[in-house]
Amino acid sequence: MEKLPKHDGADKSQNVEQNMISSFSSRATNIIENHDFSQGLHSWHANCCSAFVVPCDASHYKEAASKQAGGYAVVTNRKECWQGLEQDITHRVSPGSMYSVSSCVGVSGPLQGSADILATLKLEYRDSATSYLFVGRTSTSKETWENLEGTFSLSTMPQRAIFYLEGPSSGVDLLIKSVVITCTSPKGAEHVLLLETTISSRILDLRMA
Repeated sequence: MEKLPKHDGADKSQNVEQNMISSFSSRATNIIENHDFSQGLHSWHANCCSAFVVPCDASHYKEAASKQAGGYAVVTNRKECWQGLEQDITHRVSPGSMYSVSSCVGVSGPLQGSADILATLKLEYRDSATSYLFVGRTSTSKETWENLEGTFSLSTMPQRAIFYLEGPSSGVDLLIKSVVITCTSPKGAEHVLLLETTISSRILDLRMA
């Protein structure tokens, strides 16, 4: 039986191409720890209020969590609209990069109509006053989950960078299903683009060889 000819050059080219692609391709990583509260409130801190995690089938909070699987956080005993849930992300962000935020949020309690929920970044500097960076906002009502989205970028590196969700008005519980923050445009992305262009040219050369 006649054997099919081996295409060593093509095989080598394909292997090199796959290796290059796998070496230089990466997926965006969520910088928020315990993003879905599967570990309770680990890595999270209630800001001048109280918080706990309940399963979605808990009767008291079923108004906002029906048909949702998994756990979610309840931020309660809120006396001010700015009180919410926060996480220190200082060592997971860098200046010059762009970050995308997405959070599934809801409300519960004595609320008529809708309420605003905000995502904010608290920036603490050693020799200057604390500043607050608005990230995103959404409006929600009871019995619904809404997706809060936004972006942020740091021009300089603060001593501490704290991400938190705040609102609605006092007396209304804030519900948080999940939080995702990913780096969408890393610092030095132009060098990555140049490298990808060089790799593509090299792959083309190998295919034509």
